Amino acid sequence: MPSPPEPAYLAAAGVDGLLAEGCDQEEGSCREASVPVTSGKWQRPTTRALAAGSLLAGAALALVAVLARHPAAGDRVVVAPAPAAQSTVLLAEEAATDKCTPPARTQIKPSLFCFAHMMPNSTEEGLMKAQLDKRVGLFSCNAYAVISEQKRWLGKDECDKDVFTWKEELPTPTKGHCDLAAGQTTGCTNSFLNTPVFMFIWDSLISSNLLWDHDWVVKMDADTVFLPERLRKHVTGKSGDPDHGLVQDPNVVPGKEKYFTTCWYTVAGHPDGLLYGSLEVFSKQAMWKFANQTKTCKNLAWQNWGEDLWIQNCMGAIGVPAVHDYHLIGDDNCQGLESGPCTDGIKAAYHPRKDIQSWFQCHGAATGR
Repeated sequence: MPSPPEPAYLAAAGVDGLLAEGCDQEEGSCREASVPVTSGKWQRPTTRALAAGSLLAGAALALVAVLARHPAAGDRVVVAPAPAAQSTVLLAEEAATDKCTPPARTQIKPSLFCFAHMMPNSTEEGLMKAQLDKRVGLFSCNAYAVISEQKRWLGKDECDKDVFTWKEELPTPTKGHCDLAAGQTTGCTNSFLNTPVFMFIWDSLISSNLLWDHDWVVKMDADTVFLPERLRKHVTGKSGDPDHGLVQDPNVVPGKEKYFTTCWYTVAGHPDGLLYGSLEVFSKQAMWKFANQTKTCKNLAWQNWGEDLWIQNCMGAIGVPAVHDYHLIGDDNCQGLESGPCTDGIKAAYHPRKDIQSWFQCHGAATGR
């Protein structure tokens, strides 16, 4: 049985580090304990700011993290504690006397860890700030992270604590090329080839150990209108959708390792449709398997793929089965399953809504508020 990812070393002011130890790989559960840093190939530590107002809301501590740099394919992730002079990034600030009841969203089951990549100083930043202000979309998940190339202030959480992006030095994606007239038949895409960006992001999330306390891991685009309460119905087979030809009950897919495909388009090797990057949904157990077999995924011929095709091919390569649910999202990039007026009452996401007004119009139409 594969080993769980190496634990990250978390240094805390006034409390022990919260570390993953004694993980049950079948259940994907871990107990919290203070453990020593394990030996192995050490990578130069970097710091990254986490949108952790939600992650640690109500905790009476000041928590800093020093996480490992992204390893080469196949290397173990080993994280060292920061020396006294090491620059650190504050994840959550709480005075010792502060008391804040954790918001109700953190207790809802099944639990969701949600994240998005955000371009700084862009319309995406405006969308993230507006969603946090209203406590909707990504910010209504049990826990969340917004990853960006810069540390950006997004707003305040329910405990009136500052929420920042998780700063990460990410590669610049290149634009794909498609010349059908010249007979190009492989690597044909005009989208940005952002797989290296998300290889970095997934490495960071895995090494952080933030995923394992949650049942599902959800990646979304910044311009996706997301309704977590509906996603919970889909992942438990209770969406209420009568069209079972388009919506597969996830409970009939054996095992706990699974992910969702959301567009009916089929390509070679993917008879269950395609996973679209506007909303990507993985069970915690699927992420365990991914964490232990990243070398397999990084050795795929990903150079002409977008990140969504890469992670789907990765799931196939490591043997994680797909659940096809073509009413999980409404995406204008999937013909026949467009987002429409957002009033269907079933879908958990609508994409794209690239400005604040259209985003909240769609959200209001979907929720009636």
